[in-house]
Amino acid sequence: MTRFIPAFAVRLDHLVPACAVIIVLVVAAGTGEADPGQVDGTTARWAALGLLAAPAVMIYIHRGAAAIAAAVCAAGWVMLAPGYGWSELLTFAYALVTAIVARRAAAGVVPVPLPPLTLPSRSSTAAFADAPREALADVPLPGITLTTTGPPAGSASPASGRLAGNASPASDRPAGDEPQDSAGRRPGAGRLAQPPAPDTWPVIARAAGATGVVALAAAVALIVRWGVSDDPAWAAAALVAAGAGAAAIARARGRRRALRRLFGSIQPVRHARVVDQLGYLHVLVPAADGRSAVEFGVDTADDWSTDDEAGDPQTRPALLYGSPATGEWCAIVVDGRLHVPTEPVGTVTVVPYDADHGLPREISDDEEQLVDPDELRPDDHLAPPEAVHEHRVSPARGWCTVATIGLGSAFGAAEAMHVAGYAGDWPSVAVVAAASAAAVEFAWRSQIRQRLLWNLGGVTSIGFRGAVTEPWTVDTAAVHDDEGAVTLAVGESVVTVPVPPPWPRSSSQRTRDQLVAALRDARWQAFATPDLPAPPPAVIPRRPLLLAAAWTVAVAAAVALFAG
Repeated sequence: MTRFIPAFAVRLDHLVPACAVIIVLVVAAGTGEADPGQVDGTTARWAALGLLAAPAVMIYIHRGAAAIAAAVCAAGWVMLAPGYGWSELLTFAYALVTAIVARRAAAGVVPVPLPPLTLPSRSSTAAFADAPREALADVPLPGITLTTTGPPAGSASPASGRLAGNASPASDRPAGDEPQDSAGRRPGAGRLAQPPAPDTWPVIARAAGATGVVALAAAVALIVRWGVSDDPAWAAAALVAAGAGAAAIARARGRRRALRRLFGSIQPVRHARVVDQLGYLHVLVPAADGRSAVEFGVDTADDWSTDDEAGDPQTRPALLYGSPATGEWCAIVVDGRLHVPTEPVGTVTVVPYDADHGLPREISDDEEQLVDPDELRPDDHLAPPEAVHEHRVSPARGWCTVATIGLGSAFGAAEAMHVAGYAGDWPSVAVVAAASAAAVEFAWRSQIRQRLLWNLGGVTSIGFRGAVTEPWTVDTAAVHDDEGAVTLAVGESVVTVPVPPPWPRSSSQRTRDQLVAALRDARWQAFATPDLPAPPPAVIPRRPLLLAAAWTVAVAAAVALFAG
């Protein structure tokens, strides 16, 4: 089984390097001196560039350190006075954006009500108590003591269970030594008392600190290189390396503190279902309604997995320690083995839950290609057999993407030619025009030209390179992922259809669920229809004049901006 939590999600962190790029473009356009080596105050300008680039790198390593570095950048530009005029004030906006990104709410709220915290029964506790001593990475299995202020109604009295035998039962603790949570409260029913943090931590936690030390050493080496060669460009590289090293060390220290809090304080315990993979646990925590579940992934320090990649996904019962919310840390015990996290919880979603199989309901539905009636549009279901349905990215979104890609490539090429000393010359115009043409063509093929056509006779996909036409078959399957795409396996072809969220909201574009429902409904209707029409013809759309206009505007804007 592979991960079906998206590995990549849109992050606010990207705003920081985007702001840095904007500042560079504004400075280059305003002064006409993009290359710091061609002006007076060379060292100051290279140092200013290094201060600007450091937070853009650090934001992906440690947000707090990046916010501090951005504030240092703003102050450094004032003190260095690189000679950029009013543009130097943009670094204060840069610091503000970085601080907002760094201080955004990292800890999310659990999106659905979860069942009350319940104490595991005596039988389940005993099953975990007899676990073999299988340490994950270099982390020993800590002992656990389950305590309660009183047995829940209708349940056995609380028992103490051990995973590795290095903790004392609650009855053996001296008076006043009962475990307490971070707020100083004694644990109530369903709370987990953990012993102090283990003596050692996963290798991956120490690796971040070692990487930071290496980066700082590299910064020192670059400073020495700068002093020997008298080339100020090394100053910028040293500042970036020093920032990355400081961020890596801060990241390592923060994660060690988080692990100590996780294993050294009271944590909530809940029953969960997990798929155990190598270095990754896919977790489902059933909600209070029993029909939905909180779904997320946890990266762990495992070097062994119980999951069979070739088989169907199998969930196992587990105990989850911690809060299943974005930014929180959770430890999980599966089959008596403690899984130590190496990352906080990432994206948390709510999915329909199949309690009989312990899986998201969509997996069972996908196997049978069931149609969700709530997502099926009337015009898709009630159309005649020969009616051709079309899906493509919303034209407004597509053309905005074309313009953005075209302008970005043109500006990038113009900036490169400006630094090379060919600004405004015909070679520069030719390079900018060629780069923009390639980018606009790519955007046209990936955003505007691609479309999916179908009727009860079959399906036609017009893709980036060519077209595919296939009739409906018994083994046709349509599923969607969480990354904005629908995968359609039909005949001998597998087609991936981009389905971003409809924009603007008034757009008639289908959502992922609506497209999957429409395709599955057409497949089922095809089996029940005696006389089927031919699949839609594959007609490749021609490039419109608007595409040439977008290319012309991008080239003209880039040449005019960087001509000085």
